[in-house]
Amino acid sequence: MLCRRHHRLVHELGYEDINHKAGPHRGQIEFRRPDSEVLPEALYPQFAKHKAEEENLAIERQQQRTGLNIDEFTAITRWQGERMDYVMAMEGVMGSAA
Repeated sequence: MLCRRHHRLVHELGYEDINHKAGPHRGQIEFRRPDSEVLPEALYPQFAKHKAEEENLAIERQQQRTGLNIDEFTAITRWQGERMDYVMAMEGVMGSAA
């Protein structure tokens, strides 16, 4: 269940995803580069074990800490009314991160 970009990394560029089914890391997923180096987690776990009462997900808390205010109006275009091209937007974001 990876996005197209990350699916390609696994199948074409030698990245690896490991789903630990036993042992001390059971239930954790680990991603490795082609040189076997473990990729660090992008965000801390989404659901803390004893904090089920928290409504916000980790990504929302991360965005708030960095000053991003993402809401239902974020993707509304403010130019001539045409719909946002999400593919082009993600290509721009992914290209700037590389």
